[in-house]
Amino acid sequence: MSSHINVCVVGGAPMPIAVERTVGAVRSRWGTDSVTTVSGISDQLACVVRVRDDGGPFRIEIDADLSRVGADGTPAQNEVVACLVRSTMPADAPRIIAFDGSWGWHAELVAGITPQTFADHVVIHDEHWVDPDLQI
Repeated sequence: MSSHINVCVVGGAPMPIAVERTVGAVRSRWGTDSVTTVSGISDQLACVVRVRDDGGPFRIEIDADLSRVGADGTPAQNEVVACLVRSTMPADAPRIIAFDGSWGWHAELVAGITPQTFADHVVIHDEHWVDPDLQI
């Protein structure tokens, strides 16, 4: 798996998230002392969250238009981030996916997904993969 993950709504619409709630979920998971938030980085980024973790430091970027949340952690860290982001959304949110930087796979982020069930939702983009909503 890639060391970069993206979370978005299929079709690119803004996700039904709030930056403060998403950052709060990260702080709850890793602890206030391990999380640093920098806002107002650019017109494209609402904020960057830096996390110090036993698995190594990583960052989370939340786009200003709420179209994407990205993370550059280990695969395990990235799975946790993807599940945390999904947990801040309503159960009836539009179709939310996570995918790696090389578009080699995606995971359907259903309501209630956990890092333990993340692998069950991964779809590998091999020669047999077909999804008209996601083909590029």
